[in-house]
Amino acid sequence: MVHFWEVEALGRKVLRGYVLRDGEMAEVNGVDMSFEHDARLAHTAVLADVRDELGRSTRVEGRTFALYPFVVSPQVMLNEGSMSVTIDGKPGVGHVEMCWPSAYLEHVCTRDISAGSPVIRGLPSAG
Repeated sequence: MVHFWEVEALGRKVLRGYVLRDGEMAEVNGVDMSFEHDARLAHTAVLADVRDELGRSTRVEGRTFALYPFVVSPQVMLNEGSMSVTIDGKPGVGHVEMCWPSAYLEHVCTRDISAGSPVIRGLPSAG
């Protein structure tokens, strides 16, 4: 079982979470994550390499099968995604939530954000 929550706000990054594996639970101390998205910036796939305090590394890969765009307020959109995942190759289920300022989504979604577009060109790949 893997759970983590990473928030970037107010110039800081906060990471909380745990890994429960082989009967031992440990706090997450690092995550390298990338995601694929559609033209609305809704996540369609994720890849996370999660490290914990016991020195273990756990790979989580997921594909979105259901997405609910939750409009929290006129200023905030939460994309709530249910996913089919593998955790170190073992099948499971997962949930990924991504929060976006609505004005940012409106701005970005009027641009071409497909692979190779001028907006995306030069950025690190999503996987």
